[in-house]
Amino acid sequence: MDFTVADKGTGVRLLCRTLGVELSEVMAFGDNYNDIPMLTAVGVPYLMENAAEALKARFPRRCRRVEEVLAVL
Repeated sequence: MDFTVADKGTGVRLLCRTLGVELSEVMAFGDNYNDIPMLTAVGVPYLMENAAEALKARFPRRCRRVEEVLAVL
C-alpha cells in the first residue's frame, strides 16, 4: 500500500488494516469532493443530502443526518 498520498481513503485503509477490519464492513459519511477517496474505499458509503449534485450522481445512499442511519442499525 502506498502511503505517499495523504487523504481520507488512505486513512481509512490504514485504520482498517491496523484494526483487522474489512473495508467492505465499513460505513463512511461524506459531503464534499475531499471525501471521494474515503467513500470509494468503504463498503457502505453515504453522502449527505447537502452534497454537491455531481457527487449525488456517484453515491446513491444519502441521508440528512448521520444519526438517522445509525438509529436503524
